[in-house]
Amino acid sequence: MNWQGPAVATDTACSSSLVAIHQACQALRDDEVDMAIAGGVFVQCTQRLFRQANQAGMLSNTGRCSVFDDQADGFVPGESVAAIVLKRLSQAQADGDTVYGVIRGSGINYDGATNGITAPSGPAQTRLVREVYERFGIDCAAIQLVEAHGTGTVLGDPIEFNALSDAYGTTLPRAKCAIGSIKSNLGHAATAAGVVGMIKVLLAMEHRQIPASLHFHQGNRHIDFAHSPFYVPTQAVAWEVPSGGERMSAVSSFGFSGTNAHVVVAQAPRRIEPVSKRPFFLIVLSARTSDQLRQLAEQLVHQISSNPVDMGAMSYTLLMGRRHHDVRLACVAADIAQLCEQMSQWLDGQQPRDVISGHADSYDLQEQPAGRQLLDACQNVSSPQALKDALSSVASLYVQGAELSWERIFDRASRRRIRLPTYPFARERYWPQPSTPQTAAVTRVSQTLPAASNEASATVRQAVRKIFRRVLALKDEQLGDDVDIACYGIDSIIRMGLVKALNEHFGLSLANAVLDDHPSVKRLSLFIETTERPVDILKSTSPVPEGDVTNVEPANDRVYLAGSSALKVEIESVWKLLFVRPQD
Repeated sequence: MNWQGPAVATDTACSSSLVAIHQACQALRDDEVDMAIAGGVFVQCTQRLFRQANQAGMLSNTGRCSVFDDQADGFVPGESVAAIVLKRLSQAQADGDTVYGVIRGSGINYDGATNGITAPSGPAQTRLVREVYERFGIDCAAIQLVEAHGTGTVLGDPIEFNALSDAYGTTLPRAKCAIGSIKSNLGHAATAAGVVGMIKVLLAMEHRQIPASLHFHQGNRHIDFAHSPFYVPTQAVAWEVPSGGERMSAVSSFGFSGTNAHVVVAQAPRRIEPVSKRPFFLIVLSARTSDQLRQLAEQLVHQISSNPVDMGAMSYTLLMGRRHHDVRLACVAADIAQLCEQMSQWLDGQQPRDVISGHADSYDLQEQPAGRQLLDACQNVSSPQALKDALSSVASLYVQGAELSWERIFDRASRRRIRLPTYPFARERYWPQPSTPQTAAVTRVSQTLPAASNEASATVRQAVRKIFRRVLALKDEQLGDDVDIACYGIDSIIRMGLVKALNEHFGLSLANAVLDDHPSVKRLSLFIETTERPVDILKSTSPVPEGDVTNVEPANDRVYLAGSSALKVEIESVWKLLFVRPQD
């Protein structure tokens, strides 16, 4: 993405991700950024949290998070990786983005002096809610759903409930506003809890349903439900609003750090969708493998056959809102029915006239003047057949790997993103498997190299390819000969290990900077053969290991990445730490 704005890691314990959302809103309000991504990650790979929380008596003995219930006996750890994209509303609408909700106000504060980290401050939470509503001119009576922090503890739940009741005061009728917590569904996602709660209310508004808060049977005896504005929904109900009204919700979060966060979000404004009226449209799909391309095509046909969408918006989303991989398909169709028919024929092994598929080869195509002329022709055609012919030529260029300014083929009505199937990632297991280290004997074999050409010999390219795969831990179909290695997310240590492995195999003295100028298998192979021209090529007496990424190699098989005995100890320690049994 090449983002270059502020990148901030926020740690306020369990309120971290909601605090991050507030910070993103502030940056947008201050015109510091035009777009922000805020979220949280909480994944537990060891038993440490469970043991410490259990020793502190914080975990539920029943394994259920019974928020606001009289039988609440502790929280249940959960795991989440979640994020939301934030823009100013006017910009999102101008960009044709799907808007799920509008943040009306947000704020954070700190507890001050309390009895300890396990004792949240009710007065601080009340003060924060009132400040947010006053600062942004929000009427408490407009809130119909509150997503509480709600950890399911005997004392913590009443503190939060009473703090919210005090904040809302008498502005709401008794038992008028629903209150619940997604922790009853997913457990406590700690640093990611706030953004998970935010996603819950956004989906609730989209589906116009107030979700049930699970495991609630009898109210906590320390909560005065009878005189509060809240009720706990025990089943999903329709979220009705008066004519001309809007759905509005609030999300609260607090953490052991003493930092509280509160965000108010309203439903997205109604949007009149323009309809694309062109006679033909270009639909493209791409994946890393042929199997995944088929899965993507199947998913698309399944979705649009039962839920038709605007063809222009679909074309725009797939061309402008997706990463383009090497295995590609392009189709020119007039409507949903024709598209489904052609895609179904392709999936059945036929070759429909208007469907092209193949493997991208991007050399020099992005500079091809004919491509730009074709894009212009799509906007200035004299007949439907001329448009179809132009789009068919553009489809061919796309499948070959052209990188052109695709937005030039779209009219104003098509320039919006819609929800379509996302990438069908290959499902693979990554459990560490102990294996016996295999040290290949290396001998120097004299070999006469072929004359320099525009292509490296199969021997050199195959060796370079296997080294890339082994060091980057990729399967054969995951490594493209023309793909820049930066696309695989490598860091400086892996780059050093890659160059070292190449030097050892070919008997060279390549500098690390060689990967800057020759960053792909194909370009590096050609450089080694035509520039370095080694007299001898190192070959192992056994084939270079293929390196199955589903079987993690022992640490000492990869220690060449840094060549440091200290690092070897660290790698071995981490490897042992991460070893778990699949059945667990």
